[in-house]
Amino acid sequence: KKYDTHPAIIIGRLHHKKKLPYTFGRKFIESIKLS
Repeated sequence: KKYDTHPAIIIGRLHHKKKLPYTFGRKFIESIKLS
């Protein structure tokens, strides 16, 4: 279950630094939840 939150935390940090588009992050998180 640590994979459910850990990638989201990384993406959240990238969003905070404006280095990753929000839509890309959402798709990435959704793909993790589906896998």
